[in-house]
Amino acid sequence: MRKTIKNIIILVLILSLSSLAILFYIFRRYDQVINQYDHLINTQMQNRQHMTKISENMYRMQNTMLNHLMEEKKDLDQPGGDSYKILIEQIELETTDEINKFARLQDDPEDKERVHQLGNHFQTMVSQCQVVFFLDEKEKNDIGKYYVQNVMKEHLEKASRVLQDMDKEIFVETREASMEVERSNKEIKVARNISFFLLIFIIAICLALVAKNGFRIVSAQDEEEKKHQAHVMHMQNQVIYGMANLIESRDGTTGQHVKRTSRYVKMITEKLREMGYYREEIDDLFLENIYKAAPLHDIGKIRVSDTILLKPGKLTPEEYDQMKRHTTEGVLVFDQTIGAMEDKKYVELVHDVVGGHHEKWDGSGYPEGKKGEEIPLAARIMAVADVFDALVSKRCYKEAFSVEEAYDIIQKDSGKHFDPKLVEAFVALRPEVEDYLKRHREEE
Repeated sequence: MRKTIKNIIILVLILSLSSLAILFYIFRRYDQVINQYDHLINTQMQNRQHMTKISENMYRMQNTMLNHLMEEKKDLDQPGGDSYKILIEQIELETTDEINKFARLQDDPEDKERVHQLGNHFQTMVSQCQVVFFLDEKEKNDIGKYYVQNVMKEHLEKASRVLQDMDKEIFVETREASMEVERSNKEIKVARNISFFLLIFIIAICLALVAKNGFRIVSAQDEEEKKHQAHVMHMQNQVIYGMANLIESRDGTTGQHVKRTSRYVKMITEKLREMGYYREEIDDLFLENIYKAAPLHDIGKIRVSDTILLKPGKLTPEEYDQMKRHTTEGVLVFDQTIGAMEDKKYVELVHDVVGGHHEKWDGSGYPEGKKGEEIPLAARIMAVADVFDALVSKRCYKEAFSVEEAYDIIQKDSGKHFDPKLVEAFVALRPEVEDYLKRHREEE
């Protein structure tokens, strides 16, 4: 009898050690994946910020030269363009510094070569500016304009292609990292299941030996399960916010637009429930899912080129068509990178938010031209939050509107762009929105 008990105790110890080893592997693997993904996201965000600044400065240089050539000199005896030469020198110093910082982030020899090409194109543009100043001093203004609009443009386009190639690689690397997270998540789940099987077996043996302590053991295992699920959920949320911040960094907004719009979405949804609107749709799960889905609403912009996304002026019809594709492309990007990690209801709600947040109540939106309640509720809520934040934020193509101006626009578009019930709820939230926006700006 004693020998049997001894063998059982030895078996329990072996299984316990095996289970602990598997749990150690789970949490170690989890930390490795998160650290690797965080490092990638941080590096890619820095890359995007440098790329955006370099691209903006090259466009500024071309526009500065055009403005210089088009400016009328009041006193023909006085040399013109000194202020423009100073501005070009400032742009040169600033961009050279950005290119050097960008180069230090690159580990791949091919990427270093591309950054070198980018620097060469930029220095060529600087040299071409001197040529244009010379032509202007010789009163050959038309030749100077042709030089800026054609010769400089050629190097600007070459530099843009280099940036686009690097941008595509950023997308591929991010997608591969997301897939690695997904694969690691599956491995963790398998290891977790094995670990739980061993733990259950140990519990059964321990219950047979020490029945009095059985309930405490079960409770301890339940607590362990909750902790693990919390870790898995935390990892998934990090993936979602990491992806969203990476996308937003492309147009210089970093993660602030994501943070603000998510907050507005939550405030509007809670207010609708408080007012008794859409009771059949809005429950605790809907509120939780829409708050998690909101950061991904513009994920499709990762497939929009910088020349369109960062253009300071009005888009051409062709460019606007490309921009509109970010809704349908966003759904595809989500399905390919994150969709498999989440439950069906959350995936459906993300599809609604990403694919439908540019639909309009009167049917004039895109991509499908839905109207009224044909548009999913989550998309209608996202539309109000997205437009409001866009209005009160400074963008490359406009200055920020005041809160009062933004609310006037939202109210005027009630029944046209927006669901009237949502506008009513958003207007009722104005004190809370203004207070949140004030505190948020003070924290920045």
